[in-house]
Amino acid sequence: MLPTGLVLALGTMVCWGVWTLFATLATRSLALEAAMVVSYATGAGAVAFYAGLAEGDSAVVTTVSGLYLVVAALLSVAVLGESLALRDVAGIGFAVLAIALLATCPAAWHPS
Repeated sequence: MLPTGLVLALGTMVCWGVWTLFATLATRSLALEAAMVVSYATGAGAVAFYAGLAEGDSAVVTTVSGLYLVVAALLSVAVLGESLALRDVAGIGFAVLAIALLATCPAAWHPS
């Protein structure tokens, strides 16, 4: 089972990645003021982030949470029809590998 802090960091990553997609869509179809209101809808990600910090190692939680751009990139391909170059795919692969390596580092989740 994954450590709670990592699960919360992954939740943050997904929430903020989804927020990025919605912010992009909002700026295309709404006035900038309305788009800004949409951008404040990141509360679930922020709650998960702080809860993750309380449960796990801050270096791991912040690193995994910061990879929300991977979620945004994948959603932009799936929803907006954007394309990825081979270099983009490699970067996403390395990001996933980083998460896997961080998830298997027991010292980061059980500091002495």
